[in-house]
Amino acid sequence: MFSLNDIIFLSIFVGVSFISSCFFLRLFSKLAVKFNLVDAPTSRKSHKGEIPLVGGISIFLAALFPVLFCSTCNFPDINWLLSLSFFLLVIGIVDDRIHLSSSIRFVVQILVSLGMVYGAGNMLTSFGTIGFGGEVLLGIFAVPLTVFATVGVINSMNMIDGLDGLSGGLAFIAFSFIAVMMFEATRIAEFSFLLIFLAAIFGFLLFNARWFGRKKASVFLGDAGSTFIGFVFAWIVIDGSQGVDKVMTPVTVLYFFALPLFDTVGVMLRRILKRQSPFHPDHTHLHHIFLRAGFTHKKTVKILHFIAIILGLAGYLGYKLSISENAMFFGFLALFALYFFSMMRAWKIMKFLNTGVNVVIEND
Repeated sequence: MFSLNDIIFLSIFVGVSFISSCFFLRLFSKLAVKFNLVDAPTSRKSHKGEIPLVGGISIFLAALFPVLFCSTCNFPDINWLLSLSFFLLVIGIVDDRIHLSSSIRFVVQILVSLGMVYGAGNMLTSFGTIGFGGEVLLGIFAVPLTVFATVGVINSMNMIDGLDGLSGGLAFIAFSFIAVMMFEATRIAEFSFLLIFLAAIFGFLLFNARWFGRKKASVFLGDAGSTFIGFVFAWIVIDGSQGVDKVMTPVTVLYFFALPLFDTVGVMLRRILKRQSPFHPDHTHLHHIFLRAGFTHKKTVKILHFIAIILGLAGYLGYKLSISENAMFFGFLALFALYFFSMMRAWKIMKFLNTGVNVVIEND
């Protein structure tokens, strides 16, 4: 475990990460306007004015330097994680600036996922003991399923990034649960990395979430931030849920990331049922339901964060209490079914009532 010196230095590095995050956010916000790295309001977006898209690069740089100098953060292949995250971040910045096509983004995400597999050897080899035939080993499907899962997580984080503080808060909640499990399993390197990363995200939330009287976000994650954070999550949970020294089961991970998964899969299924492209942008995300129902922006984010905490606790307690993976998996499917059909019903009711409530609700 930690020595006293380790605790002191890690505390310093966590503090440096937080302060650096705040510093970089202020610095890059000014530069973003000059280089037109901003999110301009459109008919599909609720914010007013041009908002700098610098959350991703600020979080990355704020965490990078403490991680590089923190001796307890040196887990295997961390250089691969940092390098691939940086590559994804750079492409995300380009996308935020000139809007790359979805095909280019998918190709980049696939390449990064393959880099994780073949460069670092970090991949899914088992789905755990779900179903009725014992452990589900992936065999020759390990690589394609790892790529599919990683790309899915990346885009789930990106697609739920719709309200101030929402995706950053969901990421903070998910990483917090994983950090606890890493600490309990004495995976000190991963725990130290996550603590520094969480400090950088918290710094971002001070500028992005509607906390302490803030009326609106002054910075956004941007595609660069949401995709790189999604990739880090995928990397960490794959590393932590596979092999003989795993600290969680694959089904545990589903609960930690349940809300973005529910939202993304649910939205895509509804679009397919309406014979639309699953990637066609619209206003059918979970947070839009709450806004149309009359909840304010701030209350909607609080509710969704609370739901994410409850789902995360369910996954954590299920693992700690040794509830069978089968029970947890089918419980997860039941929760998704409840979510999906509730959402379908809610949209039908909204359409029938024709409330006329605009999804763009800014007053808290």
